[in-house]
Amino acid sequence: MAKPYPNVTPLNDRVFIEPDEPLKKVGRILIPESARAEMDKGMAGTVVAVAKEGRTLECGTVLPMPVSLGDRVIFGKYSGTLVDVDGERYQAMRSEDIYGILK
Repeated sequence: MAKPYPNVTPLNDRVFIEPDEPLKKVGRILIPESARAEMDKGMAGTVVAVAKEGRTLECGTVLPMPVSLGDRVIFGKYSGTLVDVDGERYQAMRSEDIYGILK
């Protein structure tokens, strides 16, 4: 069952992403807790909140947001910041830190 989207609206060109859960088991191999801590920041997730407008260029042109609610995206391991909203953890980052949309 999908969780409801957070009760927050990002500003500027930021998005909130619900990171995928780190793997606890691969095939029949259990991943130890110490290794999972390193994998805690997933590199894929689902966009759960998007700013209303994209990045503003120096000339004043506003770029549209490249992602929408519900998009599955990939991003850098150290991109963004973990934030807590209503007891849930999200990855908050600029749209330019997203590498691509998974199809």
